[in-house]
Amino acid sequence: PGDEVVAVNGAPVVDPDEASLETLKAAIANAPRPLLVTFVEGEDRERLYAEQEARRGPDKAPRKKAAPKSRAKNIYAPPDDALLVIADRDGNYRGHVAADGATVRDAKGRVLGRVDAQLGVATDGKGVLVAKVSLNSSDASVVGVEDAAG
Repeated sequence: PGDEVVAVNGAPVVDPDEASLETLKAAIANAPRPLLVTFVEGEDRERLYAEQEARRGPDKAPRKKAAPKSRAKNIYAPPDDALLVIADRDGNYRGHVAADGATVRDAKGRVLGRVDAQLGVATDGKGVLVAKVSLNSSDASVVGVEDAAG
């Protein structure tokens, strides 16, 4: 309520009177679809809207919008002695490489796997062999992990 039509399919609507309103109604009824109608906020818009809502009564009040979904919360923090922190694309902490340099833990502290560079293997949290490991000869901090897929 209180909005004013200023154009229909790009044709301006200026100071409508009874005759031009009938012409406008006919043009809208016969215009090809989709129809583009342009509105502007009219005078006393807020008051007219409040009156309309009061006439509707409490049972006809508009529905509240659903609350927006929240992003995953960063509820865990890495330990102070973590050598490497693993984060998701939103920057939330998801795991770390432990201080021993070989154990990978998730955000809750559960062991995801271990790397034994001396033996050249990587195991999962239950000790099952999952990959072959090789050290980079020029940089001992770089470890190559090769699984069954290569």
